[in-house]
Parts: sequence; C-alpha cells; structure tokens
Amino acid sequence: MAELIPDSDDVSRLLFEPVMRFDRDLIWENVFQFPTSGGQTESLVWRKYAATVAEVHALGCGHQTAARQKGKNAAYFGGISGNVGDIRSLKSANGISFTIDHFPNEGQEHAHIGFTAGSQKNDRNSLKVLLRSKFGAVESHICPADPASQP
Repeated sequence: MAELIPDSDDVSRLLFEPVMRFDRDLIWENVFQFPTSGGQTESLVWRKYAATVAEVHALGCGHQTAARQKGKNAAYFGGISGNVGDIRSLKSANGISFTIDHFPNEGQEHAHIGFTAGSQKNDRNSLKVLLRSKFGAVESHICPADPASQP
C-alpha cells in the first residue's frame, strides 16, 4: 500500500554508466530526463526502506544485474541523495513544483518524482536545473562481479 512520503525524509537516485556519467563527471541532463511532454516520472529510492547507503548500493547492484541479464550495458556507480521537502519546495515561475510519491508495486522502497499538474516545457526545464542543487555528492560504488558473467 502506498504511503505518504513526509518532507522530512530523504530519497536517493541510482546512477548508471554510460548514460549518466562521462569521465567521472555527472551528465546532469541524463540523471533526471523526464522524457515526455507529459512530464513522465523518474525513479527514486525512499530512504525509509533503504536507510543506509549500503542498502542503496545493494539496490543499484541488483538493477545492474537485471539490466545485464536483459543484454543492456548498464553499470551502477553510486547514488545521490536529497531531502524530500527541499525538493518539493522548488517552484517554477508559474508555480509548478515536484511531486514525490511512494510507488511500492515496484518495490517497497520505490518512489517516483514528477511534476505537478499543468507543467509546461519551460517549467520542467527550469525545475530540472534547480533540482541539481537539492542532491548531494555522488556516493560512489563498484558492484561485485556478477557470478553469471565469470568464465
């Protein structure tokens, strides 16, 4: 059952190479893409259910393994975290902001970040730039070798 995520809680974004990083620098445009005009959501980890960075990294490694089993070249390299209230407090010139909602049917820790109703392209673009300031530094990680990929 979905729960209300309080403003006092934190969330993390899992980061994957090659799309989100080049030569050790984050490619911020690819960290949160929100790729559709309707402001599609992006996935987050609700830290209530992955309280330690080790738990966040375990989720990232699990996603890496699943992606590779599907033939995708995804390598988890860490996560960034931010406070829900700080993220929700961001507003565009038109008063559009972010929503952060629990989405447990994709895992108890799963949350979605999106835009409030009525967002336009300029709202989404300005909010994506502001979003950078609400996440901390990358908490780096290298997943252990996947046993299935060993000779």
